[in-house]
Amino acid sequence: MDWSEERSMIWNLFKIEGMKLKRITWITPILSGLLLLIVTIGEWYLFFREGEGGVYASFNALYLFVSISFLLTGNLLITMVVGTEHESKGWKQFLAAPLSKSHLYMVKLAWVVALILVQGFVFIIGWALIWHVYTTDPLPFLFLLKQVFYCIIATLPVLIIQFYLSIAFENQAIPITIGVLGAIASLFLARSQVNWLHYLPWSYPGLVTPFLPNHIHWLQISLGISTILLLFTNWLFYNKNWN
Repeated sequence: MDWSEERSMIWNLFKIEGMKLKRITWITPILSGLLLLIVTIGEWYLFFREGEGGVYASFNALYLFVSISFLLTGNLLITMVVGTEHESKGWKQFLAAPLSKSHLYMVKLAWVVALILVQGFVFIIGWALIWHVYTTDPLPFLFLLKQVFYCIIATLPVLIIQFYLSIAFENQAIPITIGVLGAIASLFLARSQVNWLHYLPWSYPGLVTPFLPNHIHWLQISLGISTILLLFTNWLFYNKNWN
């Protein structure tokens, strides 16, 4: 099989996997993006609006919620994407596709990342619309993009861990619980004075904000850890005994 045929098969499988997703799976990132928007604006209006930063203080409110939002939504989406195979006992059928297990693993994970990106785009579009309706002050659009998409990139190590745990455990209560506890912990880890805690994957989403001068350093670390975890979990998936 040459690369063009393999690429075509991967794309076809990606589309088939999308058709298998339940409607709630498509709705979840949209609702999550809107909820993040509402919570962030509400927090700014109640607590930051009268401060020195004015409308720009809304980015401080965004920083408080953006990391936990992506982590919790990612946790939920992973359960939905992986759960379809657990519920239908369809792993053997999925693995029967004429592609390597590594490619099959990546197709499933790609859908999780794509859905998280939908949440990000929904939030950015909503933020930009509300900003231009509310104020004539210039929107720091590049800062907004960095805050959102850097955070998405920084969640990848955690999402990869959660993704494999959801595959490994048929009882989804276990990975969901781990995901929720990790998301809650992320609120404190990035702000901890204990430096070694910053190297835990759950800290990265809070450390890649453009507010911090060394955010690129943590972005690079999150990309490196993502690569290592992706290779390792892919290897585990490839060698897993599917009874």
